[in-house]
Amino acid sequence: MRSLSVLTVVLLLLTSIGCGPITSQGVIKEARLAIDKAEKEGAKLGAPYEYFGALERYRKAREEQGYSDYQAAFDLAKEALALAETAYAKSVNGGDPLQRIDPERRKAIKKRMGR
Repeated sequence: MRSLSVLTVVLLLLTSIGCGPITSQGVIKEARLAIDKAEKEGAKLGAPYEYFGALERYRKAREEQGYSDYQAAFDLAKEALALAETAYAKSVNGGDPLQRIDPERRKAIKKRMGR
């Protein structure tokens, strides 16, 4: 009886260890797809705060996953996903007028900086 309960505890521990990498990987993949979708709609120019915020959180999630900190990776990927979805929604509706970057102004700034 005692060996059965020890075996049960060991099996529960082993199965719960495997969930971290799987769940974080799934959310990280969803975040990447949402970022790509937002980018295709022009989120870089229409909703730059949300787009670049999502991109940086996605990168940090990948980094944390590499350090085997799956909870941090999961949390960051969820934030990235939410920001990417917001960026997509704003871009579909013409972008956020307070954040929108005018392409002509961007060219003028780059020209002044010598790029």
